[in-house]
Amino acid sequence: MPILRDKHSPETYIDFSVIKHDPRAGEGGYYTYQYVHNAKLIAEVQFGWTNMVMESFIPMLKEFTQPKWNGYFSHFEENIEIKWLYEYKTDQYLLILMDSGYLFTLKTSKEAIQVFGQQLEQELKLALPH
Repeated sequence: MPILRDKHSPETYIDFSVIKHDPRAGEGGYYTYQYVHNAKLIAEVQFGWTNMVMESFIPMLKEFTQPKWNGYFSHFEENIEIKWLYEYKTDQYLLILMDSGYLFTLKTSKEAIQVFGQQLEQELKLALPH
């Protein structure tokens, strides 16, 4: 399960799980993410994304901080928009995950975000098509 932890508070994190995934063109899947703050589950959300969204989301993570994203990831389907701000003093990124009026934050490194993208890509490859 891909997990992205807060650099200063490892008990604060977001994780993604694949419920089902169909890798064929024009298809997609259902996923769950959990936001945990100080070891307490704050939100668990199930959502569906097409492969078109995943094919934007995963490269954005793996190639994090490409200028083309301009500090913001959004798409035409439901759930999860992400903004990020760079903190020069700490060389960390403040991620702000927005979902249906909720704001969740994590402070983490560029490298951790890239690894999270790699983990998510691997999770999709291992998921059995349904």
